[in-house]
Amino acid sequence: MTKILTRLRRERMLQAMTQQDVAALANTIGSASISQFRVSQLERGLNPRPDECKVLSELFNVPPEELFGRV
Repeated sequence: MTKILTRLRRERMLQAMTQQDVAALANTIGSASISQFRVSQLERGLNPRPDECKVLSELFNVPPEELFGRV
């Protein structure tokens, strides 16, 4: 069975970041309040809010539509 990773998780792992690291950095970038639990939910495929898309795409320097697609 092939494991499908979300692009968000892949980007986080490439940066050697924990979910907590992502949450902490994301909260310094924009007005979105993102917890470690929320990062986990997003990595499991839950749909992000528009403000979360913007902040996380800025954090990883990836377009939102690419960040939340499947790889």
